Amino acid sequence: MNNSKKVNEKWSKKDYQKSSQKVYKRSDKAITLIALIVTIIVLLILAGITINLTIGNNGTLNKAKVATEEYKNTEKNEQADLDRVDNEIAKYMPNGTSGDENEGSEEIPGSTILRKNAPIISVKGLKYADLDGDEIADGIIVADISKDSEDTTTYKGGNPMNSDDSSDSGFSYTTVTSGLKEYSENTSYKYTNADGSTVDGTLIKCTNNTGTPRFYIISLADYDNDLHSWYPLENSEKYEDITLGNFGKGKENTKNMIEAWNEKRFGEHSSLYEDEIDIWAVIQDKVKEGWFIPSTEEWIAFVSYLNIPQSSMDDETGIYSKPYSEYGFTQSDYGTSTMAYAGVPWYMSIMYRSVRYYGGYISYNTRLCAYF
Repeated sequence: MNNSKKVNEKWSKKDYQKSSQKVYKRSDKAITLIALIVTIIVLLILAGITINLTIGNNGTLNKAKVATEEYKNTEKNEQADLDRVDNEIAKYMPNGTSGDENEGSEEIPGSTILRKNAPIISVKGLKYADLDGDEIADGIIVADISKDSEDTTTYKGGNPMNSDDSSDSGFSYTTVTSGLKEYSENTSYKYTNADGSTVDGTLIKCTNNTGTPRFYIISLADYDNDLHSWYPLENSEKYEDITLGNFGKGKENTKNMIEAWNEKRFGEHSSLYEDEIDIWAVIQDKVKEGWFIPSTEEWIAFVSYLNIPQSSMDDETGIYSKPYSEYGFTQSDYGTSTMAYAGVPWYMSIMYRSVRYYGGYISYNTRLCAYF
């Protein structure tokens, strides 16, 4: 009896331990699952909050986008304000100098052509103008008003030149030696042609843009590849007064003719050739940049200063040489801004080193010049 009780007690204790152990294991699993579910819920809540903070209407990304747009608008408004201030200041700034004026600041002419369009220059020792300070030539220097026009050392071609008209046989101007702009020279400069070839020269750039421009420059290439006529005048209302041949009048001539063209002062715009556009219609954008068509005396001074040789004819072939091509000129004949008579300008014959005109309607190539 006592043994039976002990056995029952023994098994009873063992069964209790097993039962207790099973309950404990089920409880442990239940707690772990609940904790996982709670963790997932918490993570989902946190993810939702994060997403809302990032891409919601008031989220970080939206705020960044709004801030970026506000910055761009502010930048545009500031630039517009600066432009308005610049335009207002420009109204009271001097537009440059002409004639014998020694004060003021001249506008810097823009580049008329891309370097790839410039003809090859093979003559050494030419002087080039650096208009924008990038150490690259923007034009060829063709006159220096600080030198006497009768100085045969500077103007190597001599003065006067050949001409069909004695009134346009030479050039002269008042020498300016004070109040000039300041310049620097790079005498070891190498001009680089479009084909990669180089030629020794001197590069001159302006270091102080206050004062009278000293140098006349000519563009590296023709305005375009087309021939252009003058505005065919229906009347000759004092055309001599607005297109003078004097040195220093080219810019004024150009301005006067463009105004006459825009106002149709001398009649309707027309041309004898349907596909031809007169020069005053096409160069106005470049004139705004400071370029102009040279007068007769300016052209004479340019050719003389460069000392371009006169063309010669080969006795065997009858073909004329083209020494002017070595200086970057593609043609022999270029129009001036000086009228010979109504609608017909004088032209510069580089080949013959003379100023001429034809007795009828004709068109010419155009090379623009400026001063700096």
